[in-house]
This record gives sequence, structure tokens and C-alpha cells, in this order.
Amino acid sequence: MSLSKLSPPIAKKRRIERVNEDYFNILGLPTELISLIFSSLDLEDGFRVRVNKRLNFIESDSKYHVNSLVITNDHSPESIRRIAKNTVIKFLQIELHGSNESHREIYYLIPEMDFTFLHLETQTFYRSQFLGEMMVDSFFLDLTRACKCLYLTTSESEMIEKITPEALHQVYKNMTEGSTKFRTLRINSSIKLGTVVAFLRHIGIIYTNGSFYSNRDFEVYKRGVNNTAEYAIFDGFLESIFHNDHGVEFRKFTLKLHESQDSLEKAKNREGFVKVNVSPA
Repeated sequence: MSLSKLSPPIAKKRRIERVNEDYFNILGLPTELISLIFSSLDLEDGFRVRVNKRLNFIESDSKYHVNSLVITNDHSPESIRRIAKNTVIKFLQIELHGSNESHREIYYLIPEMDFTFLHLETQTFYRSQFLGEMMVDSFFLDLTRACKCLYLTTSESEMIEKITPEALHQVYKNMTEGSTKFRTLRINSSIKLGTVVAFLRHIGIIYTNGSFYSNRDFEVYKRGVNNTAEYAIFDGFLESIFHNDHGVEFRKFTLKLHESQDSLEKAKNREGFVKVNVSPA
């Protein structure tokens, strides 16, 4: 056998050397440095680098920090588990449509995720077979423990009708006692009059026909006329806001814990609000 058959031609060898010069062997780096590189990638790119066992292990052990994430029908429960394991999210939004069985699993994985703001919109749960059974007190409370701000926006009252006054009161207590990082609950939906009235009784306020009675030191502000008025109740730094909808339902129920005196004073001096009397109970 000739020597030429054992060795590539000189020109071919040079081409191979040039290719090798352009190739960067990331596996030659220390694990800590590879993990640092992965943490700067977005989630999609991070998932794509799992081309062998070592990179898969490093990627799953790396910590991602993302500003926002929208969960859609393209996500599987397995991808959500991986995200929950190693991703810190500032704004999380859920946009799942339909009633696939995998959606139920994804919903229940949400409290395991690390996020600051969670927004569940109308389209997320619209006509979902899971709607009525999911947003019960236990799931609702798990969501409030998992984040700092929770926004529920829906035109379907079924989404929130199983949230009881006792659960709202528990959130209120957790916020006043400082036992949670939770700071804001905003429900942009219709809430039954009885639910809000019962919640107010739990915190020490009797509400009837636009009047307030309490033996506690609350401040109440009002904007608008009685049957469509917006009320803001202050218990120290904690504010409760609700809108009366012609004496039948309330809309846009909010709990907000102000984190500074300046924020509190601005809330009390919002345009159109006037302070109203709270009579002894």
C-alpha cells in the first residue's frame, strides 16, 4: 500500500486544519464556566444545546433568569417541569386554549415555578372543562404563596366563583402579618356581592347599602355614586379596593400592600376619591 493512501494529500490536510481552527470545543471548558454561558442564553437556546449527556446535565442544573415567559399550547408538562426546576421568571403569563388533559397538569405545575408576577387572562380558561374545578381555595392560595403579584382577568365568573371569603381573608392575613412575599391581588371580574360582604365581615367591617360600620380603625374612601361607586379601604398599609355594580355584584376586587408611606399617601389622594364616615358597629 502506498504512503499516499495512508495520509491525506497536503491540500486536504490543510483544509482539515483550517476547519479545526474555527471549531470551538465547549466541552473542554470547566463545568462552572459552561453553566455560566448557559445562564446567559434564552430558554429556547438553552434547550437546544442538550446534545449529549454532559451538556444535558449542565443545562438542567443551570439557572436561567428571564424577564417574561408566556406559556402556550406549544409547551408540554415536561418542558414546564424543566422550566420550574431552573428558571427565575419576572412576568409569567398563561395562554392555554382548549381542554387538553396536559393543560390540567401544566396548571398544577404553576405554583412550583419561580416567578414574581402571574397573569391569568380570560382566554386562558375560556370554556375550559378544568375551569370550575381548578380555581378552588387550595389552588388559589398556592398561587398567592408562589408570587408577589397575581392578576386574574376574565369575563367568565366561573373562574373565580369558588374562591371563598375565607380564602380572601387568609390572603389578607398573610399580607398584614408579613408571612408571605405576596403584595398585590387584582381580580378583574365580577364577584358576588355576598362574597365581598362576607370578606369585609372577616376583617371587621359591616357593609350595607353603601354605608360602613366597624369598631376598628379603618379609613374608607369613595369615588362615584352608591350603586356604581368604587371604594378603597385602608387598614394601615394594606388597601382593599372594590367596585359596586348596581348593588348586585362587585368588580375589580384588589388587595394591595403599600411598601412605602409615599405610595400610601398617593393612593389616598387619588383623583375623585373622598373620605367617608365609618360608623361604630
